[in-house]
Amino acid sequence: MKTKPMKTKPMKRNLLLLAGLFIVIFTGCKKEKIIVKEVERDFRWKAHPVFQYENAIIMNSFSTDSCILFRGTNYTTIVGSNAANNGGSYDSIFGNYFLKNINQIFIPSNRTLPLTPDLIVDYDEELSSTDKSGKVYFVPTEYYGWSNSYGAYIYVSETDTSFTGFMFRRSSRNECMAINTLGQVLIPYNSSVNYELRFLLVNTSLTGTPGPAEIGTIKIIPIEDQHETYVDFLQSYKDMFFITTDSKTYIINSQGEISRKFDNLHLYSIIPKNDTLYTFGYDLTLPGMELLYSADNGFNWNKASNAVTETAYLNYSVIGNRVVGYWKSQLWEFSLNKNGYRAVNLDNDGLSGKIITSVSEYKDNVYVSTLTGVYYKNTTDLFQEKAAE
Repeated sequence: MKTKPMKTKPMKRNLLLLAGLFIVIFTGCKKEKIIVKEVERDFRWKAHPVFQYENAIIMNSFSTDSCILFRGTNYTTIVGSNAANNGGSYDSIFGNYFLKNINQIFIPSNRTLPLTPDLIVDYDEELSSTDKSGKVYFVPTEYYGWSNSYGAYIYVSETDTSFTGFMFRRSSRNECMAINTLGQVLIPYNSSVNYELRFLLVNTSLTGTPGPAEIGTIKIIPIEDQHETYVDFLQSYKDMFFITTDSKTYIINSQGEISRKFDNLHLYSIIPKNDTLYTFGYDLTLPGMELLYSADNGFNWNKASNAVTETAYLNYSVIGNRVVGYWKSQLWEFSLNKNGYRAVNLDNDGLSGKIITSVSEYKDNVYVSTLTGVYYKNTTDLFQEKAAE
């Protein structure tokens, strides 16, 4: 029986097509596996790795030659040589030891509490089991986070039974309470007596050993002017307190007395520079914003020049005897003198989209705290102007 010869040409053609198809598929698969790595930008303001996740929302900072403090909603971070003695970790960016202590009292992200190297304050607005309200804690900074550091506290309602609540509603731009250089704490609140604005001046002292602060005398300071029911700005300078209300500015001294009242002056940030104080504010008898200066610790103010309205709504820090203003994610250097001012837009590469809450200098770096972390750069690079966009 004769066998028919096999048709090899179509089979070869099919094999060639199959091989080609395999090459196309294989090559396509290889192309899909190619990943182009995005080069990470090297921002000039760099994020500090300590302030991430639960420690990212930082509301305030304060620095001296020997330490820097960062107050967050969950943690307070203390940097300095003393932190090493309490089990702190060394950080090459800080060039020193730091210690994170969890805040025992919840701190809202829309309140800025004052910081000093000696004293920290916390507050709790809720009623206690005995119907007391307006609780304020006084905590030595060095022992913040220790179990017994919250042993010193007061209820405002115990001292003033007319207490109806803290007056913190307009304090999102600055500190809601104030601490002066004598360790006195000024607390604004509302009274049920004629809906009056009042302040509590609390004297504190430190024992110098691990433990709570000691509370001394307490004085009620009423603001009896009609319609002055809100605090627009509260700030301490040396042993004095400057309070700006709806249309007036008051100076309260260390004896708890209103030592000066400006009936038509609405002052904002008090900026010390050399032996002169500067501020942006309104003289309500005149149109527009002004730069004012004082050569006698704020008891008398003189006009330097007119000013842009927005200057009043900035916060200010003095870094190396140079004034830095900040708002949202932008920084400016302000040159102030008795003839006027000049503002220069500073580089904010790496801060875009951040909300700046404070600016502090420690050792060779400047640290900017925000609601999403802490950023730093060398002090010598701080005053680099922002490039034109």
